[in-house]
Amino acid sequence: MDNCNIIPFLFGQQQIRVITDDNGNPWFVLRDLLDGMGSSTTTTNAIESIKRGLGRNFNKVIPIQTTRGEQQIIIVAEPAATYLVARSNTERGRKLNRFIHVELLPVAKKSSELIYALNNFEIPNNLPDMYVYAIREKNTGNIKLGISKDPESRLQQLQTANSGELELVAYRKAVNKFQDEKNIHQLAADYHIRGEWFTSSALKVMQ
Repeated sequence: MDNCNIIPFLFGQQQIRVITDDNGNPWFVLRDLLDGMGSSTTTTNAIESIKRGLGRNFNKVIPIQTTRGEQQIIIVAEPAATYLVARSNTERGRKLNRFIHVELLPVAKKSSELIYALNNFEIPNNLPDMYVYAIREKNTGNIKLGISKDPESRLQQLQTANSGELELVAYRKAVNKFQDEKNIHQLAADYHIRGEWFTSSALKVMQ
């Protein structure tokens, strides 16, 4: 399972992270679900509940890379996630249940299909050199992390659509092309705002 395939969703102030496996199936970070429900249940008890209700093989522990280094997290498959949330009798639990079914899963599944297609797309060897870059919005300090054949030209393109002044603050050759872009987005996941925009702290992933 490629931990670069993390899709973060925002439920109120709580982040619900979805990770797609090699077949494009969504898995949920268990701690995010419990926090989203406002549940005091431990992850151990939650897993035992899943095993009693659904059986085994609906959870696993995986490593993910963050700006604080590698961390081990517990993820659960979609049936286990919906099983847990549906059992909640709190208002937050009911709202999260609706959010997952109406808003999160339709988007996650479409994103998973796209990620699966991209992961299995064979990139030609004769593509021109590309560079991952960091472009900063001066008035906010927010950082855009992306990839381009020409970061200077990309800066000019972005500037025409942005009322604030932008500056190119870092770039380096993307040896692995788009995989390098995915890697820096993953490393900066803790600072994600929306799209390819991150808080100023994300600049450290380019160093």
